[in-house]
Amino acid sequence: MIQLGLVVVVVIILILYLKSRPEKEPSSELELKADLLKREVMRLLEEVKKKSTPIKIKRLEIEIQRFQKARRLDELLGKAEREKDPQNAIDYYLEAFSFIKKNNFELERKQEIEEKIKTLQQSPPTRISSGKR
Repeated sequence: MIQLGLVVVVVIILILYLKSRPEKEPSSELELKADLLKREVMRLLEEVKKKSTPIKIKRLEIEIQRFQKARRLDELLGKAEREKDPQNAIDYYLEAFSFIKKNNFELERKQEIEEKIKTLQQSPPTRISSGKR
């Protein structure tokens, strides 16, 4: 009888503890989007593992290609943003623009890249002086 009472008390304490614990809420919109993407990707992977159909396999292949293209585009844009020399930055942006057109990928970013190229073309050229005279 005492054992049953202890079990009931432990269960009640556990329930109260779990209810009083604050749930972790995402602190930003970025975290919300990252969590959503993670859930969707995990759901797709679970569906493919449970029951592989040609449609699901094709969807998985398409998503893998999209991620690879996105990483490549982000790499090019990151290099352009880090570049100190405007002409080299323009070259990276042009390469990213070419990548977008060639792959017909993230076409909505073309305008953004065109604006950055125009801004860099209008900025005065910076001269790097060497230490030699």
